[in-house]
Amino acid sequence: MSGIMLSVLGSTFGGGGSVIFDHQYSYSFNGSQSSATSLGTIGGGLISDFDLEFEVNPVVTNSNPWVLSNGGYQETNGFLFGIYNPGVAVAGANIGAYGYYGNSALTANTWQSIKIEVRFSGSTNASRTITSYINNTNNGSDNGYSETAINWNNMYIGMGKPLNSNSWQQPYDGQIRNIKLTSFD
Repeated sequence: MSGIMLSVLGSTFGGGGSVIFDHQYSYSFNGSQSSATSLGTIGGGLISDFDLEFEVNPVVTNSNPWVLSNGGYQETNGFLFGIYNPGVAVAGANIGAYGYYGNSALTANTWQSIKIEVRFSGSTNASRTITSYINNTNNGSDNGYSETAINWNNMYIGMGKPLNSNSWQQPYDGQIRNIKLTSFD
């Protein structure tokens, strides 16, 4: 049964993690939206070690759209994925304002698969890492984060915001689909 993966009631057997959220839908944004799209309460709670996977098709990559978040990224346990001139970037209260920035550029008007591996369960900042992949190719890794977990009770796409009390900002112009969150806690 090598290579077979079975998902039952949020648990994955054979893959080494527990699938918290698996959203097989596609969304399009034109860059002029005034609020984010809520994907609802996903109930993941605080997760230290996880993989976040999705596909993006950005119209432009030389700007700073905020694509996916869990709410205000500067809030305790906040998280934001953005495309920053023109690479993969992650921000959070204890990650920093784009405290992670990948090595390679995304391509405009092309579907690309993104995987962000977050491992924050380490006992020291030096052992807490973020690694990203574009189309299954390693896009760089960084460490030194003081964050120990991300709160995945909610997920939003299309825009982001620094604090929950702020308005939504930095609209994404492009498409996103097949969002999956897997916990390794």
